[in-house]
Amino acid sequence: MIILVIIIIRTNFITCCFHKIYTFSFRKLKFYNSKAL
Repeated sequence: MIILVIIIIRTNFITCCFHKIYTFSFRKLKFYNSKAL
């Protein structure tokens, strides 16, 4: 039971990190596209 909770927390943490990186990359990409135009 405790192991399951640890796995869920770890998965949520990894998902959160990936989401932050993705959002940052997407904003950077939009910024470069707007500068190019």
